[in-house]
Amino acid sequence: SAVLDQPGSVVDRLDHVYYWVSDMDRAVAFYRDVLGLDVGYEQRPVTPDQTAFVTFQTGGIQLSINGDGARDGTGPRLVFKVPDFFGTRQALLDRGVDVAEPLAPVPGILIAEFRDPDGNLLVISGRGELAEVAAGPVAAPDADPGLAPRGEAP
Repeated sequence: SAVLDQPGSVVDRLDHVYYWVSDMDRAVAFYRDVLGLDVGYEQRPVTPDQTAFVTFQTGGIQLSINGDGARDGTGPRLVFKVPDFFGTRQALLDRGVDVAEPLAPVPGILIAEFRDPDGNLLVISGRGELAEVAAGPVAAPDADPGLAPRGEAP
């Protein structure tokens, strides 16, 4: 594969994993009250284009749940935090990866989804604004929304 022929790491570190849930209150009660995880951040939608999500502290990697409804056929997403969102996205494209158009699930954070060779969904996340995307060669976003990396909520 073209990606495997390229030396060097494109992503820094795994930042968090998230799931879609059909009932946010029930899921929060389970992770908080049954498993005993501490809530790190909670976002309830203010506008229709925002996604509800809650993050839980689990040690080194954060667990997040998105609550706008369970999505059939989608499993968890591994989210890689990157220092240069646009540079990383371009490096993945240059390595033959089909990367979705950027989205801004919360102000100041951009995400873009892509798949590994087995079809597992992965996400890059970094600081940026959709205005930067509009000024560049990419089109309007149309992928699934995600969430902000740990500690970078608005």
